Amino acid sequence: MLCKKLEEEMRIAAEARSCTGVLGIHPRARDIKIDNFSITFHGCEMLQDTKLELNCGRRYGLIGQNGCGKSTLLASLANREVPIPQHIDIFHLVREIPASDKTALQCVMEVDQERVMLETLAEELAGCGDEEAQDELMDVYDRLEELGADTAEAKAAYILHGLGFTHDMMNKKCRDFSGGWRMRIALARALFVKPHLLLLDEPTNHLDLDACVWLEEELKNYKRILVIISHSQNYIARFGHGSAKLARQAQSKEKTLAKMVAGGLTEKVMKDKTLTFYFPDCGKIPPPVIMVQNVTFRYNENSNFIYKNIEFGIDLDTRLALVGPNGAGKSTLLKLLFGELVRKIIGRYGLTGKQQVSPIRQLSDGQRCRVVFASIAQQCPHMLFLDEPTNHLDMDTIDALADAINDFEGGLVLVSHDFRLISQVADDIWICEKQTVTKWGGDIIEYKNMLKQKVLKENEKRKKLM
Repeated sequence: MLCKKLEEEMRIAAEARSCTGVLGIHPRARDIKIDNFSITFHGCEMLQDTKLELNCGRRYGLIGQNGCGKSTLLASLANREVPIPQHIDIFHLVREIPASDKTALQCVMEVDQERVMLETLAEELAGCGDEEAQDELMDVYDRLEELGADTAEAKAAYILHGLGFTHDMMNKKCRDFSGGWRMRIALARALFVKPHLLLLDEPTNHLDLDACVWLEEELKNYKRILVIISHSQNYIARFGHGSAKLARQAQSKEKTLAKMVAGGLTEKVMKDKTLTFYFPDCGKIPPPVIMVQNVTFRYNENSNFIYKNIEFGIDLDTRLALVGPNGAGKSTLLKLLFGELVRKIIGRYGLTGKQQVSPIRQLSDGQRCRVVFASIAQQCPHMLFLDEPTNHLDMDTIDALADAINDFEGGLVLVSHDFRLISQVADDIWICEKQTVTKWGGDIIEYKNMLKQKVLKENEKRKKLM
């Protein structure tokens, strides 16, 4: 149902787009060059009479404010709304894999349609006894060897492992995964098939920091054409090509541009609108604001413990980022902390025990009034609990959010895959892992470097087994 809705939204968006351009390179070239390239969306000009050039072996990062046309550009390329030669295959990561009874491993391996077709053909030919079929079978085997069919499963498992899948999860049915995990499967399919043109729109949104580091290392070695949209400046910076060349070009053209400006030959530059976030003053309250003592938690009797006997305190001067692998309990800890804070706030207004978890309809009129007063009081929070706040935000908005957090006088507990935001606002790094919470001794950059070394060592071990 969700996939049909997304397909309908994509169809409507495609109808609202209008693209023009002419192929500016030989039709058999490995590069893409479109001259006189223009895009309009709902009548609004996104690009006008420009030139698009994507060279094989290069990696391109798209940045810009929300709504400026980054995703529209990728969609127009993916749908071949401009003359892209047919020999250039395209993979556009736009949505999660549909729910099905296929396993995660099967979903990744089936994306290589040529290999799947040849393996099916080989089974059919193997059952034929005539000499002509056997000759064709040998040709099929030769092609499968060229495609590396014997290592396909190991390759798919390597990619899924890098994106955070355990062995058991790889053999789990897709319909049993959440949308975020099915998006990871879709990303794994893209990396497995290695298209000539790979288009990624914010691929890190559903990844933890470990998977972000692994993906970063994987994409750094992409040998074809990669175009990636990301809200993370640090992530985009890792994929830059030719920055020194661009700097030299900028210096050589600076004097020419100055002369054009002086002569009135350029249009007036429009400044981007500055975004400002604001969190109201919370007022001072004595520590500890939240005290966690000997807390053990699991969701039900049939599930494993997420935390055992954890203890810590949080005050108004806390600036804390929670890191760790998916499933370790980062978001769960935020929910536990927020629930504790809500109980404390409601308790100040005379609602205790069962009253705090009772349906509103079971409370008296006076108790309902107290709930309203508590809710009003909470509009000026003493603590901010932010779970992946940067998803789908542009860079300017993230910077504005960071400024607001730094101006906020209360405490902060943050879960984020954005290394840059963490470095901007967090004083401490806590690792959620192995049923406990431990303080990291360094900053987020040192933590990232540790993850990188871990990824590189694991990659070397797995490649030796492939």
